[in-house]
Amino acid sequence: MLDRDTMFSEDYRKLAPKQDDLWFSLARQMVGTEVVVSSEANNHVYPIEAPGALLATNAMMKVSGWDKLFAALFERLLLKLKCYLGIPVCDNDIVIEQLDRYKNGLPKCAKSTVSSGR
Repeated sequence: MLDRDTMFSEDYRKLAPKQDDLWFSLARQMVGTEVVVSSEANNHVYPIEAPGALLATNAMMKVSGWDKLFAALFERLLLKLKCYLGIPVCDNDIVIEQLDRYKNGLPKCAKSTVSSGR
């Protein structure tokens, strides 16, 4: 079940225009629906292979030569440090913060449903 008001709200267009999964997660949290993991679900996941697809943009760069190798390692280390310090490193990090602020700005009756896990 997903929260009807959240699902029909136009707020997602400004808060999470590309992160529909995070918006659906918020709608799930609003009614306290549990997430159940299916071990068989991974057998039905097929990556999108297109220019600009997440697989292409999230994959590590191809390294040739020692200079690029050290640059890639330094970039990876810096990324891990930023994550550890809580510094947003991608659009999802920013949207998660925005959705938390959005959720905290809701009326008390809606917040009590989220915080109680119902």
